[in-house]
Amino acid sequence: GRKQKKSSRESKKDTQNIWSSIFKKRLHYVKICGFKIFYYHPRDSDDRSVWDIIKADKSIKLIHIYREDLLRSYLSLEIARRTNDWVKYSKKSPRLEQIFLDTTDFKQYASDIAKYQKTFLMSFKKHQIHEISYENLIESPEELTNQILDFLNLPRKKLTSQMRPQNPFSIEEIVLNYEEVKTEIKRNT
Repeated sequence: GRKQKKSSRESKKDTQNIWSSIFKKRLHYVKICGFKIFYYHPRDSDDRSVWDIIKADKSIKLIHIYREDLLRSYLSLEIARRTNDWVKYSKKSPRLEQIFLDTTDFKQYASDIAKYQKTFLMSFKKHQIHEISYENLIESPEELTNQILDFLNLPRKKLTSQMRPQNPFSIEEIVLNYEEVKTEIKRNT
């Protein structure tokens, strides 16, 4: 797989301590809690036991958000690595970050994601899983958040997020060698 850089955002705490802190006793009005984890997490440790904990507990409901547009996903990842800016909350206009795209690296990324997704679906086939694409969530947020609330047996209500798209620019604007990349991708599909 791809080498992942360690991030200062990630803690080196023991998996069981992290798990306990997420699912500790809560105030009476907290009905449900959870966390986000990527296929390749944790990146700062070889300890993958969190996946074993999740796999062992069939009562845990999983919401699998996947990207259909792997090229845009790859670009977001590369730009986040370069800027060390992983989440956007600001309403300020984002700055255009341009990159020279390594098609070999992108193909490896796409292959890795396909393997991760297959492994995830096989590993958790006995769990309740709700799958949605990130692109559909962006396009129809209210409809898909209602599906998620239904899946979690929670009352429907309007949900909002302070997060903003990290990269609203077109691929043509971001990728400096766009024509070469387009030709290479067409050749391999």
